[in-house]
Amino acid sequence: MRWRARWGGLICLMLLAGAAWIGSASSEQAKSGNGWTEVLPQIWRTDTPPYGYAVVVDRHAFLIDAPDAAEGLRQAARLQAIESVWLTHHHHDTCRAVGALLQAKVPVRAAPAALEWLRTADVCKFWAEAIPLRSSRTAYFVLPEGVEGIDGSLVEGTSFDWRGWNFRVVATPGHSRDHLAFAVTPPQSEAKGPIVFTGDAFTAPGQLWTPFSTDWDHWTDMGLKPAAESLRKLAQLRPVALLPAHGPIVTNDPVAALEWTAKRVEEVGFLKSFERFSRRRGQVPQYAFLAKDQVGSAGEKPWTQVSEHLFLTGNTYVLVSEHEKAFLVFDPWGERSAQQIAKLKKERQLGKLEVVMFSHAHYDHFDGIYHLPQRETFQVWATDVVAQPIAEPYLFRAPFLDARPVRFDRLFREGDTTTWREYRFRFHHLPGQSYFTMGVETEIDGKRCMFTGDNWFHMEQYSGSGGWMGLNRSSPRFYS
Repeated sequence: MRWRARWGGLICLMLLAGAAWIGSASSEQAKSGNGWTEVLPQIWRTDTPPYGYAVVVDRHAFLIDAPDAAEGLRQAARLQAIESVWLTHHHHDTCRAVGALLQAKVPVRAAPAALEWLRTADVCKFWAEAIPLRSSRTAYFVLPEGVEGIDGSLVEGTSFDWRGWNFRVVATPGHSRDHLAFAVTPPQSEAKGPIVFTGDAFTAPGQLWTPFSTDWDHWTDMGLKPAAESLRKLAQLRPVALLPAHGPIVTNDPVAALEWTAKRVEEVGFLKSFERFSRRRGQVPQYAFLAKDQVGSAGEKPWTQVSEHLFLTGNTYVLVSEHEKAFLVFDPWGERSAQQIAKLKKERQLGKLEVVMFSHAHYDHFDGIYHLPQRETFQVWATDVVAQPIAEPYLFRAPFLDARPVRFDRLFREGDTTTWREYRFRFHHLPGQSYFTMGVETEIDGKRCMFTGDNWFHMEQYSGSGGWMGLNRSSPRFYS
């Protein structure tokens, strides 16, 4: 399984690298040979992404982000001093040289929220909690060690004049909660709009960099919705150029590029709703949203009887057999699920728990297994893809896992079928919210059903996009 997992991870990375949303610089300026190149008058850029930028006036520099210690810039532009650094966001690839700049007494400024990911105590706490990688905080990329001395005073509308240039802060949450862009106007500019340093809010027309990092909370529309709103906010500035951290500089109709990208972001959100997608195709669903009282719950609410033999609380389904009232559990979540299952068993006089299945490799869909009694008396089933990170969490080091490995009794491949009691199951690889997701097709009480985990939310369930989860090697392309 170990070698398969490694190849599986490599294939996933290749898929992500090739996805249309994952931006990369498609064109390069001529290299200076010193790691920095002047790409626009008085604006320099690192030669490799993630791009750091510098406005250089009279051999003094104002830096946007700090992926590089700027020694090459000092040589190439013959600098006398670096006078200030503004950070677009806290991710380690844009901040890895911050420590060196602070030690050199260069003032560094960022958004107030960025400090939560940069200060020494907070970074230490993050890494202490990072194994198992169970928090959505792991959607973000954190410095290995924190730094002190960053000024967290950059907020929406902050304006700063430096050597004739005006720098204005534009809050652009989406790629991260703390993300900022900077609208910069050169002295005596005749242009009708600013130059915008976009950071990772924009990569190229129709592209975002690492779109999975837009996931702040996949129960709400936070993440994708702000990402689209931020792109439209930047478009309203009528910029004359976009300078992203990943991707080529855009000077050909930047407004259209931003609006097109916002439209793509909104489309990903649209695909989260099966109902909306069906209506677009002229196939209006003819059913009511079942079990509305379970929305956003964690198994603390009483069981909803979805149909004669199917029960739901929180993430967890229980499927009951006609024979001996044996039952199957799908996606047990934590100790509360185990308690609820025991309660249902007693109230409904159920028989033996025989099978447990996990829809995908996020801990809130499988860590109830650690609390279910008599583990030796029931089997654990999943597809081979879903089982890999759950069985060997340290091999993948992916977010939303639990460090405790789970032993699987049966593994299935795409298209495999099996029976349990009177039910016949067909297993599908169903990537979307996570690459490691399966769909399980069966018939329950005369209706054809598919267990899909968290791949879709009902349009009535959440506003906007309904959120989306890109953690554990996913991509919007899987949703589409």
